[in-house]
Amino acid sequence: MRIAWLQDLCPACNEGGAQKTDWGHIRKGRERGHSIEIITPQNVNIRNLDCDLVIISNCMGFPRDVLTRICSERPYVFFHHDFNFCKYRLYYSQLDKCKTCTDRQFWLKLYQSAKLHIWLSPLHREAYLFAFPELEKFRPVCVPSCIDVEKFKPVEGVERRRGTVIGVGALEPFKSRYGAYNYGLANPQLSFTFVGQSAEINLPNCKYLSYVRNEDLPRLYSEHEFYINLPDTVQPFERTAAEAYLSGCKLILNENVGFFSYPWDYKNIEQVRHILKQAATGWWEEVEGVMKK
Repeated sequence: MRIAWLQDLCPACNEGGAQKTDWGHIRKGRERGHSIEIITPQNVNIRNLDCDLVIISNCMGFPRDVLTRICSERPYVFFHHDFNFCKYRLYYSQLDKCKTCTDRQFWLKLYQSAKLHIWLSPLHREAYLFAFPELEKFRPVCVPSCIDVEKFKPVEGVERRRGTVIGVGALEPFKSRYGAYNYGLANPQLSFTFVGQSAEINLPNCKYLSYVRNEDLPRLYSEHEFYINLPDTVQPFERTAAEAYLSGCKLILNENVGFFSYPWDYKNIEQVRHILKQAATGWWEEVEGVMKK
């Protein structure tokens, strides 16, 4: 198939979680023989979308008239990452007013005519259904983020220090900043390491690393006993939770982390590793399947 892949940020050159997942699927799609062109808000107006299918990923940067035109001219699939319909996106709070937001009708019209909706977890899908119960009519397709399962595993020879906790991106306000602070305050016997450029939380049992290369994360996870993520609102998947889990960390999570909402046997790490390894293949089987109908 000839496919146009719409993304706010180019998946080939950005390190965000959504971009990493998209890039993993794009590479797998090309391996399967598909011709895939990446379309961003910067080039959409100067390109002729000569394609069989449009994949709509994160799309808040695209003018609405452009999205409407694209969706009226060719088949499309929504690959949801966060909450594009909400102007607060990952601050989406699932309040009653979210069911009647003034933007709801614009998104509902686009959603209802899609060939397929793919979510990152069962929890992610449930959060969409809260605001858009009309999506219940679509088959519940949930596919986890693309994770390099051969890379994320306990690093041989690295000592895992007892009483240590790692949080990657956890201090972002839309993630678990306040939960992490309260947990650290209540557990002074633990030693916390937080990775990311967010402001510090000013606790004596915390240290901070502004940046860690992706290739160095398996070792960092392997040095820590626990991984923490206690967000206030739904996080669609949270790839760092999966990475830490695969690397042998015990998880300090709450009900808002999508990775832990699948009906998997999380006590069986190798089984979960196998499921994650097949994610991109399963993703494409879903997309190819609806296009054959």
